[in-house]
Amino acid sequence: MKKPIFKFLINKKLKKDIINIVLDYFVNSRNYNGIHINNLEKNLKKEWEEFKSLLVELIRDEIISVIDEDTDVNPNIIRVGFESIEKQVKKIQRDNPGYMCIYPSQTILKD
Repeated sequence: MKKPIFKFLINKKLKKDIINIVLDYFVNSRNYNGIHINNLEKNLKKEWEEFKSLLVELIRDEIISVIDEDTDVNPNIIRVGFESIEKQVKKIQRDNPGYMCIYPSQTILKD
């Protein structure tokens, strides 16, 4: 069993990796698109269950935002804005994320 400090450090690094991947994808896409959850999994080399709790933390900290197919017909673009933080968290907590894109929040883009 991993000691708590090691888990904390691993999670801290994984959070930083998530932020960097999401931000890089957004900034380097031609139309400021969100990264699809499957692409995030591939970039992280992690399964959904291994990092979804960290996405919840990042949403609650207003670092990332989520749009899925229930929010908008095309979650690849920010057309109608983002739902409340709690609605975004509920979407992340699903077992299967479906068609979902992750975006950097305005908070992180200002920095």
